[in-house]
Amino acid sequence: MDVLPALVGVGYICGPRVSSYMLGGAVLGWFVIMPMLVLVGGDATMFPSDIPFNEMDTWGLWGNFVRYIGAGAVAAGGILSLIKSLPLIVSTFAKAMKGFGHSGGVSRTEKTISLPVSIIGAIIIAVLLWIIPSIPITLIAAVVIVIFGFFFATVSARMVGIVGSSNNLFRVWQ
Repeated sequence: MDVLPALVGVGYICGPRVSSYMLGGAVLGWFVIMPMLVLVGGDATMFPSDIPFNEMDTWGLWGNFVRYIGAGAVAAGGILSLIKSLPLIVSTFAKAMKGFGHSGGVSRTEKTISLPVSIIGAIIIAVLLWIIPSIPITLIAAVVIVIFGFFFATVSARMVGIVGSSNNLFRVWQ
């Protein structure tokens, strides 16, 4: 068992419900999924590993398969949260479009970045992702990254509002 002080602290801050979900995922991965992979997989191999299941050690199973199953579960949770947030996203976007170009005497502390500036910034980020040689992606992939970034920022903001910022920071640490 690997107990890191930072993870214990995050578990304390997140509370027993969220911590029990994380513990449940770990127990499911280590005591159900990994033995099942060895039992069912036998001497077969599967991408990304070229070692048969029954010859892999626990960390090989975890690193090649269980970690990605957990990441998929987190992504599925994010997508479901996005679907739940879709009415809020649509209404907020509609309000932003309605107020497009109107400042309306709002105080400095209540002003946000205007929609044209946000769109231009997103386009610049997509182009920079595309043209920087150390980031090998196409322009279409860069645009998809920016779009998913917009939607998952919404999911992240919703998560901060519901659970608290500590759980959101935990996802960054992983």
